Formats: sequence, C-alpha cells, structure tokens
Amino acid sequence: MNYLERFVISGGNPLKGKVRISGAKNAAVAILPAVLLADSSCIIENLPNISDVANILKVMSALGANVKLINKSTVEIDPKNVNSFVVSKQMAEGMRASSYFLGALLGRMKKAKVAPPGGCN
Repeated sequence: MNYLERFVISGGNPLKGKVRISGAKNAAVAILPAVLLADSSCIIENLPNISDVANILKVMSALGANVKLINKSTVEIDPKNVNSFVVSKQMAEGMRASSYFLGALLGRMKKAKVAPPGGCN
C-alpha cells in the first residue's frame, strides 16, 4: 500500500483557513451504547448525521434512556431510567452496530438479549 508520508507545499504564501472534521461513524456507534454504563446524563458532541446514529438513539430511547437532541450533531442522553435489556429484531434491523448493545446492557442490567445486526442500506 502507498501511504502519503508528507505534503510538499510551495508558493510562498502561508496557509490559513478552517476545516471542520465531522465525527467518525465507527467511533460514534461504539460510544453511544457505552453511555448506558453511566450513572448520570452524558452530552456527546460532534456526532455524524447518519442513519446508524439515529437508529442507535431510537434504540436507546426504546430501552428507557432519555434522549434529547441539542442540535444536529450533539445529543444529551440520561440512562438512569433504562429498564429493558432487549434489543429486538425490529430495533436491530438496518443497524450493523447492534452488537455494541450487548456489552453495555450486560454491564448495566447484568443480562442482555440483542438481535443479530442488520445489513447496510
């Protein structure tokens, strides 16, 4: 594999500007279920605006977590009222990251029943 090892910039003018880096999907889908292990509400920022994130938030709400969207990339999740350890097939379909709920629910509820991950859209 060829990896870019360096940038060579010529031109005599300093570079300036801003670049906004969106959140990483693979990080977000792992971090969000981990919030179920918290004792109080958590604010997660810089989430990518993708269906996997939206689906995970729906599942967390169905499990009893209080999910509050602050803006399109920030969410506050309070897991105190989580009262279910089941992620049904209907909740897991279309979401490849449902398996992350296994560890989070085992840690919080001491048991978990999670349907196999769904496929890509």
